[in-house]
Amino acid sequence: MFNMYKAGGPRADRRLTFASKTFWGPSGGIGRVSELSARVAIDEGYPVSLLSLDDKGGDFQNRPFWRGHSDSRVRFVADCVRASLSGDQMFYDQLGIARAHILPDKLVPRCAVWIYGIEVWDQLRPDRLRIAKDRVDTMIAITHFTRQRAITYDKVFESARVCWISTSEDEPPENPASLDGPPEALIIGRLDNSAYKGHKELIEAWPSVLEAVPEARLTIVGTGPTMELHRAMAQESSAAKYIDVLGFVPEADIPDLWRRATLFAMPSRGEGFGLTYIEAMRWGIPVIASVHDAGQEVNVHGETGLNVSLDSPTALRDALVELLRDRNLARSMGANGQRRWREHFCYSAFRKRFAPELERIMGR
Repeated sequence: MFNMYKAGGPRADRRLTFASKTFWGPSGGIGRVSELSARVAIDEGYPVSLLSLDDKGGDFQNRPFWRGHSDSRVRFVADCVRASLSGDQMFYDQLGIARAHILPDKLVPRCAVWIYGIEVWDQLRPDRLRIAKDRVDTMIAITHFTRQRAITYDKVFESARVCWISTSEDEPPENPASLDGPPEALIIGRLDNSAYKGHKELIEAWPSVLEAVPEARLTIVGTGPTMELHRAMAQESSAAKYIDVLGFVPEADIPDLWRRATLFAMPSRGEGFGLTYIEAMRWGIPVIASVHDAGQEVNVHGETGLNVSLDSPTALRDALVELLRDRNLARSMGANGQRRWREHFCYSAFRKRFAPELERIMGR
């Protein structure tokens, strides 16, 4: 079949197989969690194999224990079936991918799966729910908010355990953001049809922000099916000169955007966690999130940033103006955020949380 990898001595008699859409962290939150999960398993010494639906193995690319499938669902499912029949403990990156776990528990062990947010909320389809009920033994939610909201859709999610995720790094940037430059708010996030991340609200707020903070810029980074729609919205704004819709930005250029930012704003209604919040914290940048989703669990209001109600007509504008104007407050919140990142959201913190979950899963 394919090789496994084992580091730090044997931890289990059977192999742990992670099956994911991708292991390429920069692709987004799910890819990052898959990368982190596999990394912890390897660091903890478990025999592992990695199966990705696409051909992006990230840090594991071309390693003997990783196999890509060129988006062939048939080949991917076949390898998942073979792994489960051989007795591997299967761990899927999400319920959609866990549909590859097609054999009943009379034949193979039940699987483990991550749950994130909208896929177990508004987008909880019957086939995903069926997998959760019939094929899954362990569900791990990335926040308490994700778990609690999922329970309102179905009680099966009451069994989910919670494990916060993290960045890939253990150290802050060598040259973190100074917050000394021209006033600039940054948002990094996919522009998709669900439109829940707050791009529209930021664009609409910008004319009034500009009135209070002259020369303030809004920088929007990300791609997706509604990118041109948002670009047109920005161009039609009376503040168009001060709104930059950059689209895709290469990973190597992202640090320059962090260093330039005065604050990070993603006032979303649908985040199950929001990895970019903790990326901002790592850079020492204050965060504006919302009270409507898991952002409030990650970003501590009044300490690491501000959480606003999008149902209030001026709350977002007021929070933006406050942090763009008051650099001492922005620096204080940014420093608090970096301390919170060190304590809860660096890789080592995630490893301490996730390793016991793996031990429980592999030891059952």
